[in-house]
Amino acid sequence: MIKHIFLFFAFLLISTGVFAQTANILKGIVTENENNGPVSHALVAIKGTTTSTLTDENGHFQLEVATEEEITVWVSHLGYEDFEILAKASDKLEIGLEVRPIITEEILVAGNPMREIAQSAIIRDEVRMTGKQKNVADLFIGVNGFNVIKRGGYAMDPAFRSFKYEQLNIQVDGGTKVMHACPNRMDPITTHVMSEEVERIELIKGPFSMRFGPNFGGVINLITQNTPTKSDYGFHGGVHAGYESNGSGKLVGVSLSNASEKYDISVTGEVHDFGDYSDGNGEVVPSGFKSFDYSAKFGLNPGKDQRVQILWRQSYGKDVKHAGLPMDTEHDNSSVLSIDYKKQNISEKFYSISAKGFYSYVDHLMTNGNRPNFHVVFASAPVFATTYGGKLEFTFTPSKKIILYTGLDMNTISREGDRTRTVKKNPMNPEIVFDPPKVFVDSIWQDAMLADYGVFGEAKFLLNPRLTVTAGTRLDYVVSEAAAPAADFKALYPDLDKHQEINISGNLALDYVLGAKTKLQLAAGRGVRTANMMERYINHFSINIDPYEYVGNPELKPEANHQVEVSLEGEVSKVVYGTSIFYSYITNFITGAIDTTLSRKFSPWLEPKNAKRFQNVDAATQAGIEFFVGVNIFDGLSARAE
Repeated sequence: MIKHIFLFFAFLLISTGVFAQTANILKGIVTENENNGPVSHALVAIKGTTTSTLTDENGHFQLEVATEEEITVWVSHLGYEDFEILAKASDKLEIGLEVRPIITEEILVAGNPMREIAQSAIIRDEVRMTGKQKNVADLFIGVNGFNVIKRGGYAMDPAFRSFKYEQLNIQVDGGTKVMHACPNRMDPITTHVMSEEVERIELIKGPFSMRFGPNFGGVINLITQNTPTKSDYGFHGGVHAGYESNGSGKLVGVSLSNASEKYDISVTGEVHDFGDYSDGNGEVVPSGFKSFDYSAKFGLNPGKDQRVQILWRQSYGKDVKHAGLPMDTEHDNSSVLSIDYKKQNISEKFYSISAKGFYSYVDHLMTNGNRPNFHVVFASAPVFATTYGGKLEFTFTPSKKIILYTGLDMNTISREGDRTRTVKKNPMNPEIVFDPPKVFVDSIWQDAMLADYGVFGEAKFLLNPRLTVTAGTRLDYVVSEAAAPAADFKALYPDLDKHQEINISGNLALDYVLGAKTKLQLAAGRGVRTANMMERYINHFSINIDPYEYVGNPELKPEANHQVEVSLEGEVSKVVYGTSIFYSYITNFITGAIDTTLSRKFSPWLEPKNAKRFQNVDAATQAGIEFFVGVNIFDGLSARAE
């Protein structure tokens, strides 16, 4: 018996020795291209496997390779650009990494499992981006899952799946908000950004990240004039122009920039002059508008790992016609200021700190001066919206396989404005003239305010090169108030006072690499949205082209989206493919419904006789499937179906 045991262990030792002699060990060093210094604690992995290691203090690494065939080695470090290289086990690799520039505008980093966000996408179609668009929302046309809500040629809102308006968190350059002043949304954020300066659009497809403000149905980030890299250094300029025959639309723009290692400055301007267009039957549709926009961005790099950036943008729109409304926009002006600061590579455990502050102001005026009923009643509605806020975020790296984001943000919006009706004649009998005219003042926003203060935390865990787990949560404290409520609104809500609520959201995601070019994602999230200012405080005004008057409800509960999404993306030879299946269960869904206890307030002789009041519906659902397949036929030519 002892003899047999001895022979067994001898066999194990001999086998182990043979295995050790035949094992393939891939060795190498990782350095920084700029100074040739070693990069320690970089993650080195073989794509498509669970094999990985970290570089030592001198940048060296060793990997056990199970094959003598060619493999793909992937190197990642938070402060450097990702790197991939084909290699064999017999190779001794010398890998140089480029320092990742400090970019304050973006929220997504594709291709890196430690920086990617679950169920996210970068929308960047070169043909679409280089085309001359009337409006930023035009850039979403033809993108899978998107629709555009149009109000003539000027005002357009993107809608994703069934979510729209404040159900989507639409921001500029990683957090700047420009909120509309008009209750009919004739001045959405897309009218205050030039389509020509949008370099990239980033999308998070649901409540799958807690870092970018309240996220109910998704985040859309419009990136303008991205932070320049070395290839952008020097002086650059460009002129572009476009013409549209239907409506004699003209567009002219100019851009200038100068960048160096220490600073960069860019200026962009654009002029639009579009007339009314004709439909397929030759009918002229009022949709003309004129606008002038310009922006100036200044960036300063006081040190290798620091950046300060200031952006100033102004937009001036005028003579905007609306076919579906009884009034047109005389002017739509906005001013936006944002300041960003970021410092990275602070220490081994404390990677970065970033701060953003912004302020925007919208001045919007609508009148019926060019409408047939002007001789009976003149209506003028100047409205104003002020939005300001900011964000402070800290990034920690407890280990090279864990990233922790934590911070706080705030967003405050206030609106004011009245509609003044100067009644010259009796609307029921225009032969009766009022001398002097009768003047009525209707409060539109009731001097309302809505503020959101949030705190968040989100962590990413690289369990192995194939599996990444993300978990996050945020808490929002919301305050709203109508400082000057109308008498009838106060009578409807006698206990009207400052409203306060606390909302809790969260997310969990798994990202699994099935192969070198195939990835599976499973994400679940709960996103909570507080009722917006219109849903709370609008008082007998029509919204969009709905003939009903709407009445707000300050007692609304916040709606919550509980969403699950599974996606698969991959590439086989020259074919790329992907599919997503999603399901949302929405509680306390907010919608407008006819209230038979509320009669029409203005022009009571018209239909419909009752108003709609915003209310909560216990539950609503959304579900769907999306897929795409693309084929690279040859260089420069590809086909795609969605």
